[in-house]
Amino acid sequence: MKNILVVGDFLYGSGLTRFILDTFSKIDKSKIKIDVLNISGSHEMDEEIREIGWNMYYIFPANQGLKKHLKEFKLFLKSYGHKYDAIHFNYSALWNFMPILYAKKYNVKNIVMHSHNTYFSNVSSKKYVMFVLNILHKIGRKIVEKSCSGFFACSEDAAEWFYSKRIIKSSRMKIIKNGINLGNYSFDQKTRDYMRSEMNLEGKFVVGHIGVLESRKNQEFLIKIFKEVLDKRGNAVLLLIGEGSLKSKYKELVKSLGIEKSVFFLGIRNDIEKLLQVMDVFVFPSVTEGFGIVLVEAQASGLICLSSKNVPKEAFCTDLVYPISLRYPSKWVEQILKIPGDYDRHLNKNEINLRVYDINKTARDIEDFYLALN
Repeated sequence: MKNILVVGDFLYGSGLTRFILDTFSKIDKSKIKIDVLNISGSHEMDEEIREIGWNMYYIFPANQGLKKHLKEFKLFLKSYGHKYDAIHFNYSALWNFMPILYAKKYNVKNIVMHSHNTYFSNVSSKKYVMFVLNILHKIGRKIVEKSCSGFFACSEDAAEWFYSKRIIKSSRMKIIKNGINLGNYSFDQKTRDYMRSEMNLEGKFVVGHIGVLESRKNQEFLIKIFKEVLDKRGNAVLLLIGEGSLKSKYKELVKSLGIEKSVFFLGIRNDIEKLLQVMDVFVFPSVTEGFGIVLVEAQASGLICLSSKNVPKEAFCTDLVYPISLRYPSKWVEQILKIPGDYDRHLNKNEINLRVYDINKTARDIEDFYLALN
């Protein structure tokens, strides 16, 4: 039996949290015992964690007090680190590298780093803050190379953000695809008809987007191009799924453009697979993206997708995706206007390309890695 400690934020609506819960819960419990370490301080996911059967420990969040965060991390690993065959860090950046050093100091047998992004999750408007974070991230890259025995990334771009060329070229670095339950997203006409009726969207051309309402997801760009689409396609509506600090700002933008009746802020939802059925096009204009799992989910539902070229190419797994530069908003508008209101959503030849994103395969890849550890 291998004992693994998985570190994550465990926040409701977090893509990283969803990856951990969906993937690690499919690992064989008779072979691998998983404990999780919550570094956000949130208790939002406690019930779901208990249902899976994991023990969850808590560390004071770094953004509320870095000194206390590091002290609690140090004490936890000093007391319990020796129990684990591996600690699996799920990070978006490496500025907070001290826990890695603590894990090494207190005899965690294997330290695994998993890169889930291509830039800092939260960008500060203060230049000096970003300057310091960049320096710390570069130091963290060196520490990871010297301290870790396993190197994971959700995409090649995410690997380059975390690791040196030497690590990337080595056999120790593995791209772990963010898997999904493919069967849950298969197009179903009855579900589409029912949901569109329930949401009063019959006869509408539905533009959809899923993502945290933050600048890196670029919803301001989306709202502005949607206004141009609406001017030429009066039955268009925009569904924005997600929460974030910029929600009020985006609502004001919608109001100032006079399109309140056509833009719907749906918040965090647990029925994404059904909402994708409702849409006619999925638009994903991210400025930065570690991978873009929702883009894979949209393709699995047979949706035509427009994506920023900044999204890692691994997420372009079918011919349903049209990558477009963010420098040309008019091209986004033109492409959306070309999409018919109804088209064949069955995957056919695209289905085989999506099979590599089967979450069961992702879980087996991680399980095999841990079972091979000394």
